[in-house]
Amino acid sequence: MSANLPPSEAFPITTAAPKQSTFDAAVMQIAQEMRLNVPRARIVEGLVQRMNVSQFDAERLVSQVYDLRKRARKQTGLRDMLIGAVICIIGTVITVATLSAARSGGGTYVVAYGAILFGAFQFLRGLFNWIR
Repeated sequence: MSANLPPSEAFPITTAAPKQSTFDAAVMQIAQEMRLNVPRARIVEGLVQRMNVSQFDAERLVSQVYDLRKRARKQTGLRDMLIGAVICIIGTVITVATLSAARSGGGTYVVAYGAILFGAFQFLRGLFNWIR
């Protein structure tokens, strides 16, 4: 049946771009309002008025954006914890290695407090983001 039709008629092109761009704009608006600490109920209310969607759909979309933001924050927190732990451990290893070398052979040692403090700070920042 479609073998005799030109390709454009056999496979009609649907334009879903306006719906997708409207959806993207709504998600971006929700994210912006979340950053500004707008109450969740007000975000839903504004979405219902602007996009002419049901209360249920608006609440579901807002919940999905909240969940996405929470997952992203957890992933970032986990990454920061890992980086902080590695840097802190490296600073501690450098300090312990140079201290033991200085004790056994005499001389000076390095206290890598910058790496230790930065690593600890990075780890704690990641931990707080992961918990939140």
